[in-house]
Amino acid sequence: MEPKRHVSRWRTAPSSAAAANGENGVDSAATKAPTSLRYLNEFVGKLQCAPALLEHNLYPDAKEITESMGVFNAVRKYMLRDDQEAAMQTELQQRAGDAVGKADGIVVVGDGSTPRTAAMFAHRLRHWKSYSIDPAMEYRSSERSLGWEKISNLVVIRNKIEKVRITLRRAIVVLVHAHVTLEQALSAIDAEMVVGVITLPCCNWFSKQETLFGRHPDLVYDDFSILSDKREVRLWVGGERLSSEPPRGGDIVMLDTEVKVCVRKTFVGGYQSDDQEEQSGDDKKVEKRSIDTADSELLSPAELVTKASAEVKQAKVFDIVCGLLSREVSDSQDVIPSESNAGVFPVAEVAAQVGVDKHVLVLDGGDNKATGAARTLLRNGYRHVCTLGKPTSIETKVVDDAESHDDQIMAMTVPISKLSTTSIDGVAESDSARFSEDVLGYLRIAAKPWSKHHDEHEDDFEVTFEAQLGSSPLALDCIVDNRFVYRGFRGERRNVEVFRKLSALVYQLAGSTSTSNPLLLSITPRKIWRKKAYLAHEALQFEIQTIIVKQQQQLAVVGSPRKEKKRDFDEDTDLFIYCCVKGKRAAAATVDKQELDLQHQTKESVLAMKLALQTEFDARRQAIPTAIEELSVEQILTLKRAVIDFDNAKERRKYVQMVGKISYLRSYTNGMAFLSLVPPHCDLNASSDSDIAAMVSEFKRDPVQAFLKLDELQWSHAHLKDVTSMLHPGDDVRVLGFLGKSERGSPLIMANAMTFVRGEFEAYT
Repeated sequence: MEPKRHVSRWRTAPSSAAAANGENGVDSAATKAPTSLRYLNEFVGKLQCAPALLEHNLYPDAKEITESMGVFNAVRKYMLRDDQEAAMQTELQQRAGDAVGKADGIVVVGDGSTPRTAAMFAHRLRHWKSYSIDPAMEYRSSERSLGWEKISNLVVIRNKIEKVRITLRRAIVVLVHAHVTLEQALSAIDAEMVVGVITLPCCNWFSKQETLFGRHPDLVYDDFSILSDKREVRLWVGGERLSSEPPRGGDIVMLDTEVKVCVRKTFVGGYQSDDQEEQSGDDKKVEKRSIDTADSELLSPAELVTKASAEVKQAKVFDIVCGLLSREVSDSQDVIPSESNAGVFPVAEVAAQVGVDKHVLVLDGGDNKATGAARTLLRNGYRHVCTLGKPTSIETKVVDDAESHDDQIMAMTVPISKLSTTSIDGVAESDSARFSEDVLGYLRIAAKPWSKHHDEHEDDFEVTFEAQLGSSPLALDCIVDNRFVYRGFRGERRNVEVFRKLSALVYQLAGSTSTSNPLLLSITPRKIWRKKAYLAHEALQFEIQTIIVKQQQQLAVVGSPRKEKKRDFDEDTDLFIYCCVKGKRAAAATVDKQELDLQHQTKESVLAMKLALQTEFDARRQAIPTAIEELSVEQILTLKRAVIDFDNAKERRKYVQMVGKISYLRSYTNGMAFLSLVPPHCDLNASSDSDIAAMVSEFKRDPVQAFLKLDELQWSHAHLKDVTSMLHPGDDVRVLGFLGKSERGSPLIMANAMTFVRGEFEAYT
């Protein structure tokens, strides 16, 4: 089952007292747990580093303080207890080789615009180096961000975690409301031992941070000292590596000091299977009555809103389908083409997709029964054409059990008939006597009971087929939706969720009788349906091919019978046939792993090239016999251009070394490139009304140029192309070369070597 993205599938475990009283414990524990101010009290009254943290202007509000304190408390209590520390130190001391000299690190992924959580770890765990990583991080662009560099053991990284490699001895990975997967975060860590991973999921990342390499968390709890509604803490305790194996010590036991303010949670699945529901049938009581709202005492306000919304959507889709199947069809032509059966049924295009020997279910949204899609298919050689009749029964029930808390079920029974022709001499082809209908069975369409564990991607409807006695088995190969969904949805243009539920239900009507995935042909004048919000939505899992049919509408009668008005339609109109195949959902984990592996390979190749450039840079620097002066961009720009003579005589060259930020890159096919460099502290993305933006604009008008030329760098064309492909505006580079001037007289450095200081991909050791 696909989990709901923004709702946790962990629920508070029932207490012994609740179990004794017959309570299920799902909500009772949560509602009784008091909000605690212990983290704020500790921060204000006991934390010696609190003034320093506040001085650095890291926390915008109390919520952020409690979140940082909460994850630190989890690391302190469950990952770095004294016995664990001693065991890991002993184990690491027995190892030899490359682990020597590596640091222990706390890697905080998605720390925000300020290193709020990493700074707290840096102050409170002095023997661990803290890394704060976020692409939106302030980096040397303000006075406070410059002050963060003075915090001991803190490394601030403005980058995506996928583009970073951090080499450590021991690592603890922390994610506070981070918008990355756990596997993405771990792919950046090259550590001898991963002590553990902790996450506070939020937004749409509850489901994406459920497992780590297929393993559920070792401990999940709600920390009511975190002043946020997203207070669920998930812990994985690792060792040499985090795998699918559980920790050697088994389940983690919550400490007695934490029980009062932290409520442990257990993983719950979705709906019960049919067998499980049958076995628990004695415990359920089904009766026809209106839904009772007494469960409002057990459901939170947010869950009540969700429940009410789900019921409205279920009822709306039921009303739509029931209305379409119950309507009286007409044999007249007095219809508006644009709203019903516009144009001619595209039988040729349908026949190109579905063979005449296939079993087809036709859902016709047109008003003209005599020329309907089903009869048109029969006239064109199709032998197995089925249609749906009017619902024979419609009922509303309520399931009363401990799990669902009186949840409403809506159900209707619809006959499914096979349409056939009878050869009668002398009877006009349009006469209804030429066609007969044989009932093959009944489709029961029911809404599943709503529950708090409802899955967003799971269809709300359950369709079952009951064959008529004596009828042959039915297996449908295709559904032809001839404007059926279009007619039902035309009054719900903005409610795309209703559209998806309606489309899913239409598909299930055929899927309930088939072992394989049938084809859905959806015919509509709506071009927008091919977009991701509609038929291409991931919840429907359709692979879509679009066929466009040009049709000419010739005549329509508009208005009431008393006042008829004729209007000619002689322009071509587009009709769209969407061929939808239920694709086997590629395992998201497999797709994500392939993408992650590709990112990892790219990152490793770039970092390997950066290392080679650094090695080359060091060798070239040592080979230069004269003194090398370290200059800044500002210093080079203040030099008098008259005294900077471009001279190829090597003995007269003045070698300099400079660090600058790339503001512009120009590369040429003849083997050279120019880098426009501004001071490293310039923020190229600064707002236009800031002083920094004015300064950056000034440097951009008159930057220092670094000239990359093959004969000076001793590179090949391919190598220069590889290097320039790694360069991006905003990267910090170190250039070694001799001074000259361009044709316009501006300062220029003829590069002899170049290396990265800070780029798209970064490595930290």
